[in-house]
Amino acid sequence: MVDDFFEVMAIIDAAVDERDLYAQKGLRFEKLQEKRGKEGQRSLRLQQFSCICTTR
Repeated sequence: MVDDFFEVMAIIDAAVDERDLYAQKGLRFEKLQEKRGKEGQRSLRLQQFSCICTTR
């Protein structure tokens, strides 16, 4: 599980912009709904955990 985490972190670090993350279907990168989506928040899946991040 730890190796998978670092593999995903490497993908995120190498991404030039959010389109690179959308292209990785396994991450399930998506814009959040309603107010949180308008604030630029996105969600991606890391194993069984969800990670909320803000894009600029």
